[in-house]
Amino acid sequence: MKKLLLLAVLLTTTISYTQQHETWVFSGEIGFKTSNLEYTQGNNTNNETNQINLLAKVGYLISDTNFEFGIGIGYANSELYNYYSSTPDEVITTTIAPYLKKYFPINDKFAFHLIGEVGFSKTYLETQSSSNEMDVKQVGIVFRPGFVYFLTKKIALTANMGSMGYISTKSKYATTADTKSESYGFNLNASNMLIGLAYYL
Repeated sequence: MKKLLLLAVLLTTTISYTQQHETWVFSGEIGFKTSNLEYTQGNNTNNETNQINLLAKVGYLISDTNFEFGIGIGYANSELYNYYSSTPDEVITTTIAPYLKKYFPINDKFAFHLIGEVGFSKTYLETQSSSNEMDVKQVGIVFRPGFVYFLTKKIALTANMGSMGYISTKSKYATTADTKSESYGFNLNASNMLIGLAYYL
């Protein structure tokens, strides 16, 4: 945990004191996923899940070095439907993530980028049944590849595709034993793709 906090501080305090071209960057990203689980045998109920991810970022770009550092705040909402319930259960996730981004320009309009971020998130379940209550906290170091395409000199289309990193999860449940887990690896699933717009002052 101490190493993660130290890295978060380093990511948010990477400041250049030399005379360089600098600008603020404001961006927003959105992702959407829907899934349906249908049982072909037995009396199990079918389940449908709709999830939306929103992420707002503010960053500081030092164009001479092609580095941008900043912070992102995220919100995710998942609605879980099943046959026996008239109202869906909701899984809410809030995230705060300091980040450092490196641009790799191809031409004046297009550039690839790689984002390194330290994320802190909290997830909880809003449900009609108290027996389903849960509280999940995650800390992770994640790298995300992507690209940026400038529509004008100040407005750009952005996309992040997949992720690679380490995530530590602690979960508390109302009726079952608490759990702790760690995960490493790649995630190139299309549902992990975020598309957005950025404004460069």
